[in-house]
Amino acid sequence: MRFKRRGMRWMRILHIISTGIWFGATVAVLALGVQGFFASHDDFVAIAATMTMLSWVALASMAVFTLGQAVVYGLWTQWGFFKHRWVLWKWVCVAVLVVLIGAGLVVLSAAADKARAGTFVGGLTDGGAFLALMAAQVAALLVSIWLSVYKPGKAPPSARPARVPQDSQARPAARQPRTPPSTPDTAGPGGVSPAPQAARLADLQAQLTEARTTHAAQLDELQTQLAEALAAREDAMDQIAAAMAELATSTGPLTPATLAATAPLAPSRAPSSRAPAAPTSPAPTAAPPAPAPADETPRPIWLDPDDQPLCNDCGTCYQELPGLFERTTILVDGSAEVVARLKPGALDGLEITSDLARRIARVKDTCDSEIIH
Repeated sequence: MRFKRRGMRWMRILHIISTGIWFGATVAVLALGVQGFFASHDDFVAIAATMTMLSWVALASMAVFTLGQAVVYGLWTQWGFFKHRWVLWKWVCVAVLVVLIGAGLVVLSAAADKARAGTFVGGLTDGGAFLALMAAQVAALLVSIWLSVYKPGKAPPSARPARVPQDSQARPAARQPRTPPSTPDTAGPGGVSPAPQAARLADLQAQLTEARTTHAAQLDELQTQLAEALAAREDAMDQIAAAMAELATSTGPLTPATLAATAPLAPSRAPSSRAPAAPTSPAPTAAPPAPAPADETPRPIWLDPDDQPLCNDCGTCYQELPGLFERTTILVDGSAEVVARLKPGALDGLEITSDLARRIARVKDTCDSEIIH
């Protein structure tokens, strides 16, 4: 089981909030440490209490909460635990941060004990180790944020397996439902108009009726052809049997003249409303045209329609390339989902400029569902 589009959005929101709190609290504790260790004895005691409270409430709690988020991401999203190299490096950063937070709390507690005992000196003598640990935490958080944004080590688009689209004649594109604008006269309770849903259902029913009619017509045509072929076979067998019986009852030597004379003696069948079938096997029907070979011309960018249900509507493609991609609504497991799709004919005559090539590469690298190639 994996999160759908809405679950992924909520996870992303929680991750951004928790990371922001963690990074802000770390910078705040570092600033308080610089101020406290270079202040007077009484000021340090007050600041040390504030730093201890922030370390436990913000740093330690956000570290545990982020670890929980990492486990959820690994189990219920496509990122996994060790599937990508940048995810593995983020795990290393989180482990280092946990160790640094624990060491910082121990050093801060020892400095506070010195202040209470009256042996506090201040400056780098008592605060050098703590300030170094806090600076290392800020650096580790920056590295973790950089890994989340740029995702180094992610497979380039050329290394991913290319998908060859199916023939457009073998699989016709689905018609988009027409949703007429709602009017105040047809608006239901709460101001929501049922007209778009009704029009959508009517369009789907019309498509289903048209498909059933076409199928029934094709089935009738095939049954007619089968009946004609069977009738022609019966006629041929009857004529052959009559000729053989005439030959068996005839007297005299079998000569070519005798065979030629007995050939027209085959009894004719009773007249029927349809034209008599030829005494031969049914004429073969024309073979269906072979499907046109798939276009193997390399495309600068492609989104397979079969991969549209995997889209989580991150918005990267149609925001970066509005001339090539657009939002659309499809049915996934019986529910309407908003996904992205490649505009029909958008690649025809497309001229690739340097700016367009950069944007195409960025869309391929930053697609959350990794379905754009």
